[in-house]
Amino acid sequence: MDLDADFDPLAMFAGLASGGSRVQAVFLGPPPPSLQAQVRQLMADGTGPLTALEEQFRRQGSQDPAGDLRRMFSAAQGVCVVVVARDHGLVAIPQLWFGSLESGEVDRLVAGCADQAGDPAELRRVVAAIPLRAWPGALATLDGGMTDPAATREAWLAIAAGVVQASQSALIDLAADGTGPGPRERLADLAWWTAEALAALAVEAPGEDPVLGAELEVRCRLLTGEVVAAGHALDRLAAGGNADDLGEVLAAFVDTVRRSPRAGEAAIWLAQRLPDWDAQLGEPYETAQALFRLQVAAQRPTEELLVSSALMAKRDRKSARQDLTREPIWEIVEASGQLLDPTEAAQLAQRSTVAMVKRMESGTLPWTRKDGMVRIPAQALESWLAVLAAQGLTP
Repeated sequence: MDLDADFDPLAMFAGLASGGSRVQAVFLGPPPPSLQAQVRQLMADGTGPLTALEEQFRRQGSQDPAGDLRRMFSAAQGVCVVVVARDHGLVAIPQLWFGSLESGEVDRLVAGCADQAGDPAELRRVVAAIPLRAWPGALATLDGGMTDPAATREAWLAIAAGVVQASQSALIDLAADGTGPGPRERLADLAWWTAEALAALAVEAPGEDPVLGAELEVRCRLLTGEVVAAGHALDRLAAGGNADDLGEVLAAFVDTVRRSPRAGEAAIWLAQRLPDWDAQLGEPYETAQALFRLQVAAQRPTEELLVSSALMAKRDRKSARQDLTREPIWEIVEASGQLLDPTEAAQLAQRSTVAMVKRMESGTLPWTRKDGMVRIPAQALESWLAVLAAQGLTP
């Protein structure tokens, strides 16, 4: 299972029938942060979402359902997660794990999710093949248990690719049934396990494209809202000294995080990281452009945009002029302050309304969508005019 230059992590899902399910991997790991927080709350004061399970204990004849529930979580050694491939990507089915993989425990794990994981016999075979190794090596796939770091990393890369594919499916927005977490929360948990595993197995296997692992880890981190942790993967890529590799993954980072509530945090973090990256990579244009795009999306102050746009122009004036005037990099996802219509913006910019409308249509001036309408944030428009004036460009 050595990686080669043609490795395609999504190939493991090829040929899966629409609507079908098939177990792809099973691993033993730590509880995700979401479950850890719920367990701490349960242990501290007996409250929280996990108390919904008390009724299940009561129906099973427990005389002390609250106590039995707390004892169960105290006894758990971690979680056993069955990863199922469906036509829209991966689904995680976690269960508590109590420290062994003897026949009876395998029976329990299989029975707990057999109706969701396809062929029960196939599921049993994969669960029984899990090697009792330290996290993240306690992993088995349809090919058997992982026995070396290269095979283990390859399997986790495949899981990461499936996580990213699933994150792009509208199906994860479906509401949860019952009291358990919904598809989005389950996917975020799987993204966390996957990113942690890739970070623990940070050294690429022979023949692996370094961009592949870094981008998948970054995307998984962003699914969990871990902006700074995603940046650590970018740090490792920058340390490799290849500006093109970093630029490719950094663009994916910006594309994702600029549409999230964490855009402002990411912009501040990237401004702090830029000097170190530039020292390692020789001040590439792509890092300055990425910073500028995040600052625009987060509606950062004009002074910051002037500095980062000047960096862009210093590093590649032709590309900077193209980006600032002809590329749709001016969208603001969560705009604050006054919002203008094209006529009001035209008066402020001393341009015609027609010119403003054309720029709105092409996305080449600041814009945001509010209540289904496209509007121009006044503060961002002032920043836009200041940046163009500083670069000698026409609004």
